[in-house]
Amino acid sequence: MEGLRIFNSAGSVIYDSTTVTWNLLASIYVSAYSATQSHYHPEVLNFTTPTYATMRFLVNAVPDDQEAIMCSVTATDSTTFTTTGGTADTIVLILIR
Repeated sequence: MEGLRIFNSAGSVIYDSTTVTWNLLASIYVSAYSATQSHYHPEVLNFTTPTYATMRFLVNAVPDDQEAIMCSVTATDSTTFTTTGGTADTIVLILIR
């Protein structure tokens, strides 16, 4: 079985990452008009075939007379995530299962 299991003192499983829908791998703060590149290694959690999802949130409220574009997120090789193209500060969450 792959994933992370945590046991209590009696030996019972109290957390199993394979039965949880998603686990948080990382959060990234991306400034407006900037790009980032982050590397993560799922083998630390023993995920042999990881599935990733991302969530993006604007940090600040956008004035009514402006348009904000969140950055795009690209997974380049299952361990490297690149963010580009945003016109507003954004928080990116990278989830894994």
